Amino acid sequence: MSRSVLFLVAGCLGLAACASDPEPTAQMSAAELAVGQLADTSAPTYALEDTHLARRKLEDAHRAVEQAENVRARRLAEQALVDAQLAQARTDAALAKKNLTELQASNDALRREAASSSPTR
Repeated sequence: MSRSVLFLVAGCLGLAACASDPEPTAQMSAAELAVGQLADTSAPTYALEDTHLARRKLEDAHRAVEQAENVRARRLAEQALVDAQLAQARTDAALAKKNLTELQASNDALRREAASSSPTR
């Protein structure tokens, strides 16, 4: 009798553990969106490693979901999201730096032009 009660309790605990770790649908969707948007930006040019890392973690998260490893899937999806955000931030910073360099070069050219065309006294 005590064995059957033990198995019943173990079974209930197992079901409770599964119920407490639902599939990370929201985290997967957010990660998929963020990683997918990287393809539409310059991230593959300016943050290639971060972009690849985000994609790999998202793929690993999908595999974890298929294996019903929801805690691992959630963690990987959250990491993929953060890696995608980091890739986008690094891309934005690189583009801002590039724009700044171009603006400085343009300003320098305008200054040289203004200095050469101004009458000498």
